[in-house]
Amino acid sequence: MDKKKIIGSVIILFFFILFFIAGFFIFKGQVNSNDLVIFNGEDKKVTSEGNKTVATIGNETKKYIKAQIYGEVKNPGVYSLKEGDRIKDLVNAAGGYNENANKFSVNNAKKLSDGDNIEIKKVGEKTIAGVSNNSSQNDEKLNLNNASEAEIVSKKIPGIGAALAKKIVQYRENNNGRINSMEELGKAIGPKRAANIIGYITLD
Repeated sequence: MDKKKIIGSVIILFFFILFFIAGFFIFKGQVNSNDLVIFNGEDKKVTSEGNKTVATIGNETKKYIKAQIYGEVKNPGVYSLKEGDRIKDLVNAAGGYNENANKFSVNNAKKLSDGDNIEIKKVGEKTIAGVSNNSSQNDEKLNLNNASEAEIVSKKIPGIGAALAKKIVQYRENNNGRINSMEELGKAIGPKRAANIIGYITLD
């Protein structure tokens, strides 16, 4: 092969590699700067505004909030929903009501706010007049890190009797005198029970 042709081919290959590398870094910088991802076949840009998540899909922008639900639903917990969603949407996100639920213990048409804490009561269980369903006052809750077995039982927390009260105290004593999280409480009495009593207790 002609020496000039070899040199020419090497030069062309060099510039091709150079342009490829430059193009790669330019493209990468554009993606990172906009937090751009592909979602259901569309460009989706995700940003944050305070505690809220903002997702832009195409030309549509949606804000998301977090709300907690516990009590008589199939999957108690914290869920992300669109701003403007209502309690019925939170119930649906939690798998719906269970067979014991009083479906009228909450206003299903009420719009949710970020950080709402919704309790679904059992049929026949009374709602305390004048107390908002969004949250419980801390002084009404039982601190499981200093309560005795008798105090836990006397509080009459739904689903917690003498046997589970004993498990809670034993777990606490075996772990340096504290239950530090709901995950640890779940280890003592089971994750579902722990989620169901979150509105009745604190771990201060």
